[in-house]
Amino acid sequence: WAAYAELSSGYLRSGLDTSPERIELARVQAERAVKLAPRSFAARFAKANYLRGREGPALVEAEKLLRELAAENPDDGRVLITLGKVIWGALGQGLNLARAEEAIAVFARAEKIPAAQAEAAGQRGWLLFNLGRGIEAEAAIDDSLRSPTAPVLNSALKVIMSMMRGDLDAAKIALARIPRG
Repeated sequence: WAAYAELSSGYLRSGLDTSPERIELARVQAERAVKLAPRSFAARFAKANYLRGREGPALVEAEKLLRELAAENPDDGRVLITLGKVIWGALGQGLNLARAEEAIAVFARAEKIPAAQAEAAGQRGWLLFNLGRGIEAEAAIDDSLRSPTAPVLNSALKVIMSMMRGDLDAAKIALARIPRG
């Protein structure tokens, strides 16, 4: 049920299916997972993932759950990245720039976990870009792009930042990293 809840929450976050039926399905799946195994790490992570797409008190509950999960398993990069996203509001109802430094620190912590390095560096880069801290943002995106698992969107941001600096050669290199088709 945790896996189903994560899948449904993924549909919601990606915008592929934001219907009321999908929202309800994700909620039911996450709650069922926790009901069947209240202390299950996977079930609680699935619930936190569902909650991070909701508003108000749900985001507070998502952050609380993610902090508990991070304390239990400090080497789980997925948890830290998700916590950082909740803190800065990357997937919520707007950016929470008042807590940006806190989110940057969480992403930096996740970058120390090899399996999470590329995504965490990218998330830190996107946040820094949103803060107008271009030099730091580009360095973080470059850190991310050193990995073959770097998210494609990080290459797109590198293209944008390179063009903003007027460096068309760097933009072309970054553009070439984006898969065609």
